[in-house]
Amino acid sequence: MTYRFITIALVTWVGICATAGWVVERLWS
Repeated sequence: MTYRFITIALVTWVGICATAGWVVERLWS
């Protein structure tokens, strides 16, 4: 695995987590 792949994977995971967290905040508020 290259650093490029790892970086893309991390950024994608953070983006998904951030989006999921925002959705949960909106639904539960």
